[in-house]
Amino acid sequence: MKEDFDSLPDKDRNDIGKMVMKKWANIRDNWMKCHKKLNEEKKSGAGAKKVRKYLFYEELRFLQKLADHRVTFQIFPKMMTSLIPKLSMPKLMLPLR
Repeated sequence: MKEDFDSLPDKDRNDIGKMVMKKWANIRDNWMKCHKKLNEEKKSGAGAKKVRKYLFYEELRFLQKLADHRVTFQIFPKMMTSLIPKLSMPKLMLPLR
């Protein structure tokens, strides 16, 4: 990106680093969305519209390991609903001595 990156002041290097991280997050998120849509298309079987692949889909296939191993925690909402009544119950007050 910048040939003289090492000679730039710290603030400028930090700004460039933040910009690069933001761009990478955008690229990764777009690939993940496309990957998810392609997988949903396969599951549905008879989808009427064809999903268009992300421009760099093939180049970023190494992200598939990350996407396929993501675990969703569906137990969390159940656990929270069982905890809410316990959290909202008033605590017993002990008499002061």
